[in-house]
Amino acid sequence: NRARAGVLESLGERSLKTLVERRAHLSDGQLDLGTDHHP
Repeated sequence: NRARAGVLESLGERSLKTLVERRAHLSDGQLDLGTDHHP
């Protein structure tokens, strides 16, 4: 169970990072949330 909790925590951190990155892109004026790859 502890191993599962660690995996869930790491996944949560990853999703948080992606959310922060998307917010940064939004602040830049890019409103396309469907695309994850930006040049």
